[in-house]
Amino acid sequence: MAEMWFKSKSYGYGAAPAKWKGWVATFVFVLLTLAASLMLLPMKPAMPNVAQWVMWAAAMTLVTTGFIVLARARTAGAWKWRNESGDK
Repeated sequence: MAEMWFKSKSYGYGAAPAKWKGWVATFVFVLLTLAASLMLLPMKPAMPNVAQWVMWAAAMTLVTTGFIVLARARTAGAWKWRNESGDK
């Protein structure tokens, strides 16, 4: 069985890093998100063009989907909604 890097959240939906590898994966996700956002910086003093927005959206979709797939595969417990009424 694969090592679990994340744990299910106590409240809400999703997971949180539980091991150092989960924290590294989260940090890399943030770095890739920031790097993708640099694509929106205009090359000239003007607004980003349509191609830059499309490339940014594609990069963000790829990075986010990859991180979610990784996190779900490496989470101990199920991803489901949990609230204060004791739904676990």
